[in-house]
Amino acid sequence: MNAQDAVIIRGYVQALPKTSCKDDMTAKVIVVTDDGTRYHILHKGAGIGLLNNINANVEITGTLLSADDPVVDESGLWLGVKSYQLIDGFDDPWYDDVVR
Repeated sequence: MNAQDAVIIRGYVQALPKTSCKDDMTAKVIVVTDDGTRYHILHKGAGIGLLNNINANVEITGTLLSADDPVVDESGLWLGVKSYQLIDGFDDPWYDDVVR
């Protein structure tokens, strides 16, 4: 994987339609920033956990994949997640009580 320096992205997690998921390594979620920029999340490492946090606001530390990486296609920006942090109530204990 060819990557650039670490970046920090803040936005919300959105699921991609199943038809847009080519294989196990491609994105299943994107993160949309306040300015509308969409980052496809590489489905490996810490990025896998984002699938369990649809609609959550997150802060992600990761690396942007370069255009010559074999995973990258014409669909936009791709991000390999090193770590993420939920930045709203989804990590509070009361959330579990509300959704059950």
